[in-house]
Amino acid sequence: MRELLRKLFLVFTARNLYERTLQPFRKSVWFFSKSLFFAFVIMGLLYIPTLVRLPAYFDQQMSKFKSLSIDSNFTVSSPVYFPERDGLIIIDTTGLHQKPKYERFLITHEGVFFKLFRESHFIKAESFKDVLSHRDSFALLFAAILVVVLPALAFWLYMFLWLKYFLLIILLGSVFFTLFDLTHWRKSWKQMLGIAAYVSFVPMMIEVVSLPFGTEYLLPVFETMGIDLYAVPLVLHSVLIVILAFVVHMAGKHAVE
Repeated sequence: MRELLRKLFLVFTARNLYERTLQPFRKSVWFFSKSLFFAFVIMGLLYIPTLVRLPAYFDQQMSKFKSLSIDSNFTVSSPVYFPERDGLIIIDTTGLHQKPKYERFLITHEGVFFKLFRESHFIKAESFKDVLSHRDSFALLFAAILVVVLPALAFWLYMFLWLKYFLLIILLGSVFFTLFDLTHWRKSWKQMLGIAAYVSFVPMMIEVVSLPFGTEYLLPVFETMGIDLYAVPLVLHSVLIVILAFVVHMAGKHAVE
């Protein structure tokens, strides 16, 4: 982490930035990808209080139901493992698995064994007939299910945001390449893409770190495929491109001299 912060500081020195914009675009993309990962680490730390409050959240939501029951009648001819190798979830009514070991969820004819934050819990099969009477236990179960799927959700969120900012880098880099081509600040398309990639760290960090608290203040412009485009990061990204393009231009002149 310390090394990444040091590299971030070095990147934004004028001379270093000028030299980096002359490098292959894939290096700019690699920097942008690492920066997004760093932002995700910060976001994950900020989400910890929300994770701790998950059981209370589900308990509150279930209080809105007048009645709720789940049919728990099922039988299997042999234990079902998901995934096949790790057995994160095991469904078994044959009696082979009666007590949980390494698995996160063990579903038997007796009920559901599960773990949440390293603590073991058990819900009897009869409890599924009246979920609301055992609201506290089911709130823990729903929280445990969400915690298990969180890594997959985080991965896909990372990929969607990566794709969004990559397309923004291409779009803004191309737009400002065209505009700057009409001035004496003229830069190559690769340089403008590099500048757009490096300065994306700032608006990207602001957007990702804001997710645990809400992003309304960033002024959503429109939403597509579940991904929002915000006015504040977009304007900030554009302004930073102009500023860094000027800095690179001046650094380039000094390098030539």
